Amino acid sequence: MKRLKYLLLLLPLSLLSQNVLFKTFAKQDGLPEPFVKLDSIFKDLYDQSSEDLKVEMLINHAEDEELLEYAKILTLVNVYPNVLVHNYFGKANAPYDDQFKRKMLANKEGKTFNEVRQIKPGALNAYIEKQIFERLPWQWEFHLRNKYILYVKVLQAETKKIGTDGHINAPYYHVEVLDDLKGNLGDEKNIEIAGIHIIGRMVEGKRYIVFLKYKHPTEPHYSTRGLATKDYGFLPVVNNNIIDEINVLHMNAMEIEFKEFKNRINSFYNNLKKNKV
Repeated sequence: MKRLKYLLLLLPLSLLSQNVLFKTFAKQDGLPEPFVKLDSIFKDLYDQSSEDLKVEMLINHAEDEELLEYAKILTLVNVYPNVLVHNYFGKANAPYDDQFKRKMLANKEGKTFNEVRQIKPGALNAYIEKQIFERLPWQWEFHLRNKYILYVKVLQAETKKIGTDGHINAPYYHVEVLDDLKGNLGDEKNIEIAGIHIIGRMVEGKRYIVFLKYKHPTEPHYSTRGLATKDYGFLPVVNNNIIDEINVLHMNAMEIEFKEFKNRINSFYNNLKKNKV
C-alpha cells in the first residue's frame, strides 16, 4: 500500500474524515472466518475514505499484492452458499441504503444533505472483482466467476422458458451430479441447469464438466454463463478426459485427464486455505 499511503499523506487532514457507516458484524453473527476477514477489509477501506477520497480510489491505488489478498478472501467467501453471501451483503448494504433514503428525503424537503456518500459494500465488492479480473492472473477470475464446478451426466436436455415472466428461452438440462470438484454443492445428486448465452448444447446421456455461476434464488435451476471460459459453460468428458480444444482451462492441452483437473482444483483450494497461493 505504499502508493496509497503516499496519496493519503498528500491530502489535508480535513479530507481524511472517517466514514463511520461501515460497522463490522460478521464475527458477532458467527459467520465463517472468510466473512470476518472480508468485514475487516471493508472496515479498513471505508475508514480511509472521505468525500474527496472515494473508496474506489483506494482500490485503484492498491498494490497488486494487496489486491491479491482481496482475491484470496473473496474466493473463499464465494465457496459458501448463495444465501449466506446474499445475507451478508444485505446486512452490510443496509446502512448505505438507509443513508440513500435520507438523502432522497432531504432533497424532497429542500434540505442540505451533509453526510459523506460512498458506494455500498455490494457495489464495492463488484468493483474489487473487476480490478482482480483486469490485474491478476486468470485463475482468480475463473474461481470467482464459477461458484460451482461439477462433473455431470445429462439425463434430459430441453428448451425451457425461464425468468420472472418467462421471457428467456434457454437450453435447460436435468443432470446427475457425478462429482463436485469444489465440494460446495451440498447433498444434491440431481440438479437442473440453465445455459444462458453460452456456446453449444449438451447432449442427453453424455458427460461434461460444467461451470456454474450461481443457484437462482427463486427458480430451481443453476446457471452457467461461461464468463471466464470464453463463453463455454461446459466441456465434454470422453473416456475420463476433458476435451478442451481451444484452451478454455489454460492448461495447454486438448485432452486433460479428469483426475488431473480435479487434483488441480483441490490443490488450489487446499493451498488457499493455508494462504500458500
